[in-house]
Amino acid sequence: MHSFQLFCYAAVAMRELRVGVVGGGSRGQLHMKYFSRFEEVRLEVICDPIENVRTGLAKRFKIPHQFGKIEQMIESVSLDAVVICVPAQLNFDTAMICLEAGLDTLLEKPPGMCVEETRKLQKVADRGGARCMIGFNRRFNPSILGALNRVKRRGPIVTVVGEFHKNLVEIEG
Repeated sequence: MHSFQLFCYAAVAMRELRVGVVGGGSRGQLHMKYFSRFEEVRLEVICDPIENVRTGLAKRFKIPHQFGKIEQMIESVSLDAVVICVPAQLNFDTAMICLEAGLDTLLEKPPGMCVEETRKLQKVADRGGARCMIGFNRRFNPSILGALNRVKRRGPIVTVVGEFHKNLVEIEG
């Protein structure tokens, strides 16, 4: 199960979940694709600084609102949650704005460019009561968990070196 599915199940109580997506690149589009499959989720906003990107995505996913700035989005539309899919160096600042506004936030990795940024996000979330989840979706992959268990049976983990190879068939398709 992907992290965004867990996010949906955790956040949807007995009503529709109104979600805003910040960032219209490939990761944001993937989240929109999957969120649009949930009856309980309404994609309410696309926020991206590039007008033709957000206009195209609003049309493609039938998203009623679009903004170029996150502050405009927060001031103008009532949301239950936001998904942040911006370049890594913008994650912290973007998440901070959302968490300070009290929005439950699904944040793509990394949560910050240093440990201190990540700790600040945690403090803001704890103080304001907003939930923040980091999208480490491969952490729960059955293949990864199986490999981890096999390694742990041999003894404690001291160092990990890994490679990740994307499925080229999927990328080329």
